[in-house]
Amino acid sequence: HLEEANYLLGFATEWGGNPSESLVVYERMLDTWPDGAFAMDARFRRVEAMGRAGDPHGAQLALRQDFRHWSNLSDDDQRKLAILAGVWLIQDRHQRRGTRQLIAALADAADRVPYYQAMARSTLVEVLMARSASVPLENRRSFHRGVRTRAAYLSAAKAQLDPTITLREHRWILTQLHALGLGYEQFGDDLL
Repeated sequence: HLEEANYLLGFATEWGGNPSESLVVYERMLDTWPDGAFAMDARFRRVEAMGRAGDPHGAQLALRQDFRHWSNLSDDDQRKLAILAGVWLIQDRHQRRGTRQLIAALADAADRVPYYQAMARSTLVEVLMARSASVPLENRRSFHRGVRTRAAYLSAAKAQLDPTITLREHRWILTQLHALGLGYEQFGDDLL
């Protein structure tokens, strides 16, 4: 029961808003019970907590080290890790690879792992908003093309919102609405 109590402590700490502290709990747990009943779950949580703690590169390395053989995991855990891997690639400044990873993971997810699907879609919205903001509008010759390109990015980002609403993941709905609002505001400011 002590192993389970430690796992639950790590989980509560992570989801309570302190993923860095939960890493200490998961590490201690894996040192004490490397093959315990909760070891696989603790490895999964540790990898996710690394990403949440702002270490996407470390999370990717731990993912490759701890989960070389994803076949040991449930189908849903494999889907979660595929989505997280894409998110971390994007956070680690590998936007094209991360975007491809997320699109493939979303295609596989169907109606499974809604929280992670919504996270993936929110990450795609962030990427699209950044791309939109990077399109210059100062040059008169390319102004119309720039406006159309920005509008296309905004439209693609907005297209991610409807599936997220269907998933009923309120945190990610609000995250996307906020990002879209900022994107439209930036677009309007740049047009003035």
